[in-house]
Amino acid sequence: MMSSGVTPEQPESLSTCVELMEMEATSYMYIDGITTVTFFDGPIPLEQLKERLVKVVQASPWLVGKLVETDGKKGVQMAFDASPTAEHVLSTIFHDVSLKGISVMPFEELLERVKDTEAHISADGFTLLNDGLPYTRVTVAQKEDATSWALVFSVSHVIADGYTYYKALQMLSMKEEITTLNPERRHSFVPELKEAVGEEVYDTVMGAAPLIMNYLGSMICGSTPRVRAFYIDADKVQQAETRSLTLTLTLTLIGRSNRQRIRHFLPLPKSVLFRPTM
Repeated sequence: MMSSGVTPEQPESLSTCVELMEMEATSYMYIDGITTVTFFDGPIPLEQLKERLVKVVQASPWLVGKLVETDGKKGVQMAFDASPTAEHVLSTIFHDVSLKGISVMPFEELLERVKDTEAHISADGFTLLNDGLPYTRVTVAQKEDATSWALVFSVSHVIADGYTYYKALQMLSMKEEITTLNPERRHSFVPELKEAVGEEVYDTVMGAAPLIMNYLGSMICGSTPRVRAFYIDADKVQQAETRSLTLTLTLTLIGRSNRQRIRHFLPLPKSVLFRPTM
């Protein structure tokens, strides 16, 4: 269960607190992290990456926070230093590991290897809260011969949705503008949602007993999930887009009386949706 106060390990510098929404502090506390692995060729630009991470976190300091419960405040909060130092950012959420053959190993094997490094935040919200663990982790996994590397970015789903996650991930790229992600919650959202869908529907979606039993049954008796990863051939995608664009432009110039005939006889790729334009 949740602790009754600030975790003992919590430093005094984490003085800024943002209260989570009701659904985040209850149902979402059972969820682990969102994690992606991005591969790169060549040696890792380690110092540039560290510098970039510090800038991203300093613009959105809640990323380097922890979950707490404090006396006098309701529910669970995100606690963080509003002005984190570079040392604090790197020592708290940045990790550098070495993985042999990272560019050629099967994806499922890579997951197992990465999992062993704790790159993925596997702890649920209750564990993060009770153990005083950070809810963000950035890991660089280097191949031993320095010919390739991977960036593993993990954030607890308790405090971030997919949109927020990918905004933060994108800003680690030098090409992206660093912007501030506001952590303040709109607490009127949950009451408005309940009013819109009704209490019964809300309770069913957010954790009614039958739904939880279904989840538990799938987890205990269900088959082991397997990962399937595929590479995208960018050249083929570009060729298909070019063919589709050419076809659309051609049909636009043809009179309406001829469209049906061309539609019947023209051999179109299955991936192209035939939808003539006026």
